[in-house]
Amino acid sequence: MEWNEETLLLVCGKFYPEALDNFDAIILQLHLI
Repeated sequence: MEWNEETLLLVCGKFYPEALDNFDAIILQLHLI
């Protein structure tokens, strides 16, 4: 599965609504993996 920003927004919006406030931080974390 391709983890592009659109997919991340869908996943975050569905499972972690509050995570959208920290979207930049999530992107940074994913780049560190």
